[in-house]
Amino acid sequence: MSIRIFSVPDKEPESLRFQNINNHFNAKFKTSPDFYARAPGRVNIIGEHIDYCGYAVFPMAIEQDVIIGVKERDDQKLCIENIDSNYENFECDIDQFVLSELKTTWYKYILCGMQGVLEDGKLTRNVKGLSLVVSGNIPPSAGLSSSSALVCAAALALCYCFESELSLHSLAELCAHAERYIGTEGGGMDQAASLLSKAGFAQLMEFNPLRCTPVSLPEGAVFVVANSLAEKNKAQGSEYNTRVTECRLACRLIAKRTGIKIPQAHSTGRTSEHARKYLF
Repeated sequence: MSIRIFSVPDKEPESLRFQNINNHFNAKFKTSPDFYARAPGRVNIIGEHIDYCGYAVFPMAIEQDVIIGVKERDDQKLCIENIDSNYENFECDIDQFVLSELKTTWYKYILCGMQGVLEDGKLTRNVKGLSLVVSGNIPPSAGLSSSSALVCAAALALCYCFESELSLHSLAELCAHAERYIGTEGGGMDQAASLLSKAGFAQLMEFNPLRCTPVSLPEGAVFVVANSLAEKNKAQGSEYNTRVTECRLACRLIAKRTGIKIPQAHSTGRTSEHARKYLF
């Protein structure tokens, strides 16, 4: 798998995060990580709540991210730790975890990414147990896709460790599907922004199929992102999935009126293209 390798920074405060991960690893597992997987959060410049309808969006990655220290084990245990003691740890056999929508906990997003890769990640090595230590500085429930960053970082870790043949583009699509295991019917913007963004560029993202076009940001431009502290949690409430379902039902109503075949009507964007020909 072709993934970006980055060096451990030598400046504060980022170097401290890697040091803290390493210290936690040594305290818990008496060893150091083999490597680190990283996935950033994102902000969306244009196009809110339309990616799951198939319309184009314009996000960019942010500096805040999720970093996972990864160590392959000699057994089949999966051990997930967070350096923040406010988050509970998790342990099970790597081939026996079960995802449930009954209770949403932070580590289930890790499991979502892993489940997606285990099912369709084109791994070329036999899967063994892993020790993971997670550090994240994306404000949770702030609309910056901290959950998707967990999914993507976990998927990257598994792909790199067990030598996946997937491209980053394919992995972005896989992660978008895998996050639905936790119960959210989202689109693919968050995962694609986390995995496919480039420094100094925003991304014009189109869907069905996924296409990403880097757009150079103006030199010297500064984006100020303010946190209102109002919490957002798609997985806890039904409103998000209700809106997605409403859009899909609207597609089917339009399709019936305009004679569009139902498989084409799953995406609002695709349906509107056909309906425009009918109406105008």
